[in-house]
Amino acid sequence: MRKRYGGFDFLRILSCCGILFLHFSNYTCPDGVYFGQILIDPQSDRLNLNCIVEVFFAISGFLMYETIQKGNDDFDFAKVMRSRLIRIIPMLTISTLLLVILGRLLVLSGDTHGIDIYDFHYYLWLILSSCLGIEYIWGGISPLVNFESWFVDILLVCNVLYLISIKLSKKLKISNRYVLYIYVIWGIICHLGNYEVPFCSFICGRGYVPFFAGVLLAAWLEEKKDRRYINIYALSVVTTYGLYMLFWPDYIIYEKPLLVGVFVAPALVILFSTETAGRWFSAEIWGKLSKVTYSVYLTHVSLIYIIFLMSNLLGIKIDFPHEIILFTFIILAFLFGGVMYLVAEKPITSLLSKTEK
Repeated sequence: MRKRYGGFDFLRILSCCGILFLHFSNYTCPDGVYFGQILIDPQSDRLNLNCIVEVFFAISGFLMYETIQKGNDDFDFAKVMRSRLIRIIPMLTISTLLLVILGRLLVLSGDTHGIDIYDFHYYLWLILSSCLGIEYIWGGISPLVNFESWFVDILLVCNVLYLISIKLSKKLKISNRYVLYIYVIWGIICHLGNYEVPFCSFICGRGYVPFFAGVLLAAWLEEKKDRRYINIYALSVVTTYGLYMLFWPDYIIYEKPLLVGVFVAPALVILFSTETAGRWFSAEIWGKLSKVTYSVYLTHVSLIYIIFLMSNLLGIKIDFPHEIILFTFIILAFLFGGVMYLVAEKPITSLLSKTEK
């Protein structure tokens, strides 16, 4: 059975809240959110919330290594992929269809609040591709249906590539890590080149780099009995990056998502995979909140659409650029995502898992 990392529960929750903050601002108040008299713009260099998803990729890669028994034993490729698809696809499909329905209702209400909502009647293939988790892997596709599902699409590709790497390395009788290093380099090339071809776009590179860095990190940490210096390194990376982003953001000249994917996200995984972090966040509440973050991530934009619809129908003017509205939205997003987890994600996943057996 895979070890539970309590620190990852908290890191997922924290990262999810950052994404909610970013997307809340994108959809409702692109000029920023007021905290008292201070205007906080999540698009600014000082917060750099656009790179939070890299943390999810790094955690997923780290845990994927342990899920398939650390890549050392034989495994059933089809069985592992079925379990991943059962875990990922149902909620992705539900969230996509929910967005399409709510988007159409928003158009009919007369005010889309500046959101570009396409007439999806003419884009049935795009709806289907989004439900199947392949919308974002082709590169250059437009329009996009589920704008926030790119993480899920690229995560599925990363899972497939990792399983292929294990099979390939055994067939060639080489260390699996050589293939993983190639994947990381490939991700960097995709990231920098931004090629508009399948599996090689900028957005693909954003996933490949931290995911496979997470896999390599898990394999590397397994061999280390003394992690003191590793933890010090990780803390110094996170601290230095945080200070630069707060006080000297202009001095960070490299591509920020790449910088986060190569250094910061793996460093956070190191810190939150420690036994100390596990003890700090061992309370049951963190585990329960962590379980619903996937549903929260996929359905929070639908919640924004619902808020817009209620505002249109009731004629209510909401002061979106306000910290109280932001915190209220984050609470509502976890409640809404929690309900979706209980009524959809959990029962569907359990049912499909039973039929698989």
